[in-house]
Amino acid sequence: MPSNPFLQFIRFFLRVSGWIALIPLLIGISASVSALRLQLDLAALNKNGVETIAQITAMHVTESKNTNSASGNTSSHYSISFTFSTLGGAIQSQEHKISRTYYMSHAIGDTLSIRYLPTNPKVAELYSGELAGKSIGAQVVGGAISLLGILLLVFYGRTALTAMRARAHVTAELEAYVTHRPKWPPLMNRMTYQIGLGKSVPTGKTFIRFTPSFRGLKRTDKTRAVETKYGTYWADDLFL
Repeated sequence: MPSNPFLQFIRFFLRVSGWIALIPLLIGISASVSALRLQLDLAALNKNGVETIAQITAMHVTESKNTNSASGNTSSHYSISFTFSTLGGAIQSQEHKISRTYYMSHAIGDTLSIRYLPTNPKVAELYSGELAGKSIGAQVVGGAISLLGILLLVFYGRTALTAMRARAHVTAELEAYVTHRPKWPPLMNRMTYQIGLGKSVPTGKTFIRFTPSFRGLKRTDKTRAVETKYGTYWADDLFL
């Protein structure tokens, strides 16, 4: 165990699976960066954008199953493909997501008035407000996911600090027995145990750990737990 308190905290933070908090943080940051890029593209379009005529070449509908629906309902997602010529004569092809209303009011072969950026024709706006709407959506998603990441960061940080203090205040070593070792999810899970034998005995759970941490243990196997000033822990969770 490192003597440096900060390094100790980092080890405990990783042990309690604090890295999970980094996932929504990174996703949120990525969404926020996308929102900023869209805002910059919109500013460039407003300043240097050129209007031209595009033609719809294809219309797409994709179905996805609604996982939150017990009835197995599906959701429809709409997009169109279109082409246009730049000032230099190059042909550009793009596909944009659209609403159902927009989809129902257009057909293949229809012409559209769009804006694009001559210096980067990939930056194009199918209709007024398209980029602004996408930017706002990315900001909302990025902010919500980042907030979740921050809350998880605080939770796992407090858990790691408590575990550090518990390790320094062990009061007794206890006989424990494995009561349940889940096999799903296969990569990471928590093992449950009880203190001593009998029916009405205290129980506990390990930290969320990678499955190899429980290798060789099965139900009713004897293991070690420790009593601390801050509660009972599986010994292997505290002694890194």
